[in-house]
Amino acid sequence: MSFGGWLREGPAADTRSLVPVRLVLAGAVLADALARLTDARLFYSDDGALPRAVLVGAEPWRFDLYLLSGSAAFGAVLLLLTALAAVALWLGWRGRMAAAGAFVLLLSVQNRNPLVLDGSDGVLLGLLFWSCLLPLSSRWSVDAALASPGPARVRSWAVAGLLLTAATGLLAADEQRPWICMAAALLVLLPGAAWDRLAARLDRAGRIRIFHDAACSWCPGALRLLATFLVLPRSDVEPAQPWPRADKLMQANGSWVVIDAHDVAHLKWDALVALLRHSLVLRPLAPLLGLPLWQRPGDALHDVLHRQRERIGALAARLPRPVPAPAPRAALQALAGLMLVVQLAATALALGGLPAGLVPVLRPVQLLRLDAWSPPQSAPQAAATPIFAGKLANGAEVDVLRPGQALDWDVSAAGERRLALWQGRIADEANAAERTAYADYLCARWNAGAAPAARLVSFTMTWVQRGPRAERRVAGWQECPGAAP
Repeated sequence: MSFGGWLREGPAADTRSLVPVRLVLAGAVLADALARLTDARLFYSDDGALPRAVLVGAEPWRFDLYLLSGSAAFGAVLLLLTALAAVALWLGWRGRMAAAGAFVLLLSVQNRNPLVLDGSDGVLLGLLFWSCLLPLSSRWSVDAALASPGPARVRSWAVAGLLLTAATGLLAADEQRPWICMAAALLVLLPGAAWDRLAARLDRAGRIRIFHDAACSWCPGALRLLATFLVLPRSDVEPAQPWPRADKLMQANGSWVVIDAHDVAHLKWDALVALLRHSLVLRPLAPLLGLPLWQRPGDALHDVLHRQRERIGALAARLPRPVPAPAPRAALQALAGLMLVVQLAATALALGGLPAGLVPVLRPVQLLRLDAWSPPQSAPQAAATPIFAGKLANGAEVDVLRPGQALDWDVSAAGERRLALWQGRIADEANAAERTAYADYLCARWNAGAAPAARLVSFTMTWVQRGPRAERRVAGWQECPGAAP
């Protein structure tokens, strides 16, 4: 390829290298969404620590679906949609659309409360963005099994963007790094020959043939899916009727037929066990599922599916069809090249390699949080322990952050990571508005349903720094409205 062609199309990668990228990123997004779901009210609603009124206007360049509603239920629905997009991405069902949906939803939740983010959030978002521009579902996916396999190789500047994001993530000062995500992204450096050698080393069982009834409309797709997700490197799915031996076995037993590399035929449950023996990754399950105790219930399950073939076919016909995983088009190639230049500029700016006067020029890229994909300029400061000493209407002193526990100035910092980030960052005077909103939330949480004498009247917000330079810093005092008897 000429230099001009390479410049237009970018570096190449084997699409098999995109499979671990897709699986790991989808798993990380799913885990992230489910973890945030428990904090839907606290961090992503108007009833929580950061109402939209405090957030709006703080940054002019912000895309955030969570600003459409301030209810905790709405935030929970968006987080569940994020989880569903992650599952679709993991399965490779409409892979590019699933990746784009996951990116938009992840971008929105990160913009909703930036004070609970760390370096891992920015790296995950950046890797997901570049994945939207790549044919993630080309291999080992629903799209590849039911629509058509994508290209064996892909050329795109998104490959370079993926590597750049992983590399800058390694430079981040934040201790929370998505190591497995960055490692998966670096696998795009593996050439196709490495995957060929790995497949040859693992594939010792030979070719296997899977036969189905030609009258079954959904069987070919279901069996191709099964072969795909069992990782059968050499398998053929075809109707049994043209093959006398397979047809006779199918008609006599009312079963699908699997003929292995040794020309041994397998039926019903035993056919699934035979496929497992040929699987590159699930082969260890074959001895377990091949035990006699599974034979009868496995055959019974097969018979139920066989009797309900028409109903299953009618249901399958209503499902949205997968789409092929296309190679990057010219518009996506151009977008990838442009965004790579912008990210390089943002990275150089974060590392001090560009004049600060370029900051306004790059301001619009905050829409995609490109600045969050770059390594921070300085390491985070040592955390201090927040202790909020409150006074009740009956005169008792309480620990506002730890209801039910006695006020203890020697308590150690602990708790969920995002809550600890939030409590540590609102101590900064630049986040005074967020600190006041959190104080209002704590008042409302304590006094909801409390008896008049046990209502919280006021509290002092203090951060205690441990170590050689132990000190207490009072960052604010809060009076709870309507709490006095």
